[in-house]
Amino acid sequence: ALLALRQMHDRTVWPDERSYTAAISACAKVGLWQHAAAVLSEMPLHGVQPNVFNYNATISACEQEAHWNYALALLSEMMMLRISPDVVSFSAAMSVCGSSGEWHRAIGLLATMRGGAVEPNLRSHAAVVIACEKKGMWQPALELLRRMQDDTQRPDAFVCGALISACASPELWQRALAIFV
Repeated sequence: ALLALRQMHDRTVWPDERSYTAAISACAKVGLWQHAAAVLSEMPLHGVQPNVFNYNATISACEQEAHWNYALALLSEMMMLRISPDVVSFSAAMSVCGSSGEWHRAIGLLATMRGGAVEPNLRSHAAVVIACEKKGMWQPALELLRRMQDDTQRPDAFVCGALISACASPELWQRALAIFV
């Protein structure tokens, strides 16, 4: 993908935002987050301004290597450049935080979404529940379930499974069971 992008430049065929998104996504699929970041940073040098899709793909690329700090820096950069993060931007950043064990940062991002113009969706909630589950943080995970129900969002089997896993200890089995009852 990177070679194809370079060949486009060599042949005076100018890649657009979609070409860059494809290259960034290809890097992400094979775990080359640093290459994805380099492609994003090279875009303005070639006269192409990054858009929300380019940033989303780059944030997602950070997940395999759990680079939460870079993902959050990209989210901040988007805001600074007046590129409005969308639900995918936030959800991807929350997933990266969850992969890194930074459950409290994922919760903070969800709060930022609720306080702003971006409405959390099921994927957003799932990312936070999974972040909590990975660290055994059952209390915030159950609180999130309550908030989802207050917001009339129905948790799916994936979210319920993560909630049950978060409560998977001998003293919490009743709470895990209550998720289904």
